[in-house]
Amino acid sequence: MLVIGVALIAALIVRLGWKQPGWRDLVLVGVAGMGLRLVAVGVIAFIAMTADSNSTGVWLNDEASYWRATDALMPAPWDRALPEGLDHLGGNGYLGLTTVISLAVGSVDSLSFRIANAIIGTIVVLLCAGLGYAFFGRTAGLIAGLGAAVWPDLVLWSAMMVRDTLGSLAVIGVWWVLVAADRRRWVATACFVLLTIVLLATLRTYLAIAVGVGVLAWLAYPYVRRQRARRVLLAGLGLAALTSLVAVGQSRRLDEAVHELFYRQTVIRMETLGRLYRDQLPTDSIVHLPFRPGAAIALTDPQTGWLLTGLVQDSSEPGVVTVSLTDDTVQRVLISDVVLLQDARIPTLQLFSWVVPSALAVFAGLPTTTRAVNLVWVPAALAWDGLLVLGVLGLVRSRLLLRDWLFPLCVIGGTIAALIAIPGDPGNAERHRATQTVPLLLVLASGFLASRRFAIAMAGRPVNSLATMPANATTTVGSGRRSAR
Repeated sequence: MLVIGVALIAALIVRLGWKQPGWRDLVLVGVAGMGLRLVAVGVIAFIAMTADSNSTGVWLNDEASYWRATDALMPAPWDRALPEGLDHLGGNGYLGLTTVISLAVGSVDSLSFRIANAIIGTIVVLLCAGLGYAFFGRTAGLIAGLGAAVWPDLVLWSAMMVRDTLGSLAVIGVWWVLVAADRRRWVATACFVLLTIVLLATLRTYLAIAVGVGVLAWLAYPYVRRQRARRVLLAGLGLAALTSLVAVGQSRRLDEAVHELFYRQTVIRMETLGRLYRDQLPTDSIVHLPFRPGAAIALTDPQTGWLLTGLVQDSSEPGVVTVSLTDDTVQRVLISDVVLLQDARIPTLQLFSWVVPSALAVFAGLPTTTRAVNLVWVPAALAWDGLLVLGVLGLVRSRLLLRDWLFPLCVIGGTIAALIAIPGDPGNAERHRATQTVPLLLVLASGFLASRRFAIAMAGRPVNSLATMPANATTTVGSGRRSAR
């Protein structure tokens, strides 16, 4: 696995650095990215093997999902079903990757999964460097690449057996393909983009939508730019009206989508708490249970009418069920007070009540429940806030073409909107933020960090307000875009 990964990384360095003066920088970036990730893989694998009495190499509850699912599908993935409680991984793209790796190595090997993710993470690092070079020049490419190589959260998640790094590769890969798009290779570009969106749909639906919107915006921009502002405004109003009519006509589907979001949030929360897994029950006992263990349920607050979701843990006692809830509590309640999540009526106001707590989890790393503040996620969130500011400054100072940053804008905006709309643990929010937005923000911020204005400001000398860009910035961007093809 490691030999194959090194070969892929070397080929990518040759591809990105071909006929460019910065190929030595790409080697440096690639070695730094891969080296740090392999060190992280070794440390985490050692901790997991020491702590795990079964020697599976699993460390996090999220990793256990993929390990258990992959193990259940082996050795004949097409003829096996997923175990109870892991149905949400059906058709998951990362599960497909772990299954292929297991078939190749002949066993479910957690170390192979971690090395594969480290390889994917290193490819993300190289693509960040390539985009920085294409937009802003050699110095920016080195800054973007090294930033992605050493960013702690990217290194951490690249050493885990989770889907996030694969999603990161998909996002940065689509941006690179759009930047390097050539009319002579439009078929290959279209196929890559479509297949990537399909892959993202199996990983995170909202991310696939954000990427799709970003690609459509990139395609439509040249046409919209040639139109008069009045015509564009009228077209926008018409599209908004049409969308509203479709939403009204598809109210049932929208309600199903809201219930699906509730289910996803519930399952992810239970997975984080380690309460998603249980032994398979005998078939004859399942038939007679009104609420089988693992079923997603909701309890209604009699005073507010709001819902508290969770999973059934035990329903063997007549008239009573034991449920684990997303607020990290376990309760014994009457069966008459429990309703299946898909049949629950979700108050509209409850959807908006999550906005403020979820925003605090995203931007400050604060928990949405009564759990204590985790001193790891707070600095991570604040570091991301700072990078977001640098990314915005990069756009303002470098004057990057609007078409070039429409795609990252859609992905970053879609990620933030989804994290605020669906409450979750700060650690889960950090996974989304780090893997889906940090590589994009590092590329955007590299234009500002590599500028003469930033260098002078760091040196403490007066800055000329007209020096918003390097003197050769226009030439650098133009030559970078040509080399990207």
